[in-house]
Amino acid sequence: MSDAPAPHTIGILNSTEDVVEILQEVLGDEGYATSVAYIPDLKRGRQDVGAWLDDLDPTAIVYDIPPPYEENWRFYQAVRQQPAAQQHRFIITTTNLRILEGIAGPIEAVEFVGKPYDLSEILGRVQRALAAIGQGTATDAPAYPDGRVR
Repeated sequence: MSDAPAPHTIGILNSTEDVVEILQEVLGDEGYATSVAYIPDLKRGRQDVGAWLDDLDPTAIVYDIPPPYEENWRFYQAVRQQPAAQQHRFIITTTNLRILEGIAGPIEAVEFVGKPYDLSEILGRVQRALAAIGQGTATDAPAYPDGRVR
């Protein structure tokens, strides 16, 4: 039996198979385990996000918000309100950061990364999220500046 610690599990919530494969490869090369849920499956009820989070218990989650941004931002907020999601760090990717920030406004504890993104940037964001967990900030939910949870 090995005394090596179990690898961190990184959840990937995305809509695009080729992006998922690239993220799995990059994260896997760094020693992270990954688990995937496809956003369309979650939206259509073919997969339950709460059950996925409970079963997986990811250390961090890379979550993509594609167009239509407003609709998908609302879905992200619904996912984030799941009790199982409250304790996780989310790294947000999107194809149009400017539009998404216009919809989302100021947010704490959520990092935005615009596409096309440098995969080393995503890896760096995951590593920062893991470091923040070690500092006890993993439970910070997205919030308005006055602390109200979105």
